[in-house]
Amino acid sequence: YEEAILNLTRALNLDDKQAVVFCERAYAYTETKQYDLALKDVERAIELDPKSSLPYSVRGIIYNKKGMHKEALDDF
Repeated sequence: YEEAILNLTRALNLDDKQAVVFCERAYAYTETKQYDLALKDVERAIELDPKSSLPYSVRGIIYNKKGMHKEALDDF
């Protein structure tokens, strides 16, 4: 996941308006237990594309892994 984070960061440096890339990096951060960074990315994805279900699903995964089950259920 570390290499994925580096590559996704490079992609965002080229174009920081891609919500799906923020979601992918958020998931990679989640898998490396960097939950604060993951939440920051997923919140940016929601800002960019609030009608997409993907960032809410990813945020639900993050909340679940943090033990925030009520918040996770709200997103799922």
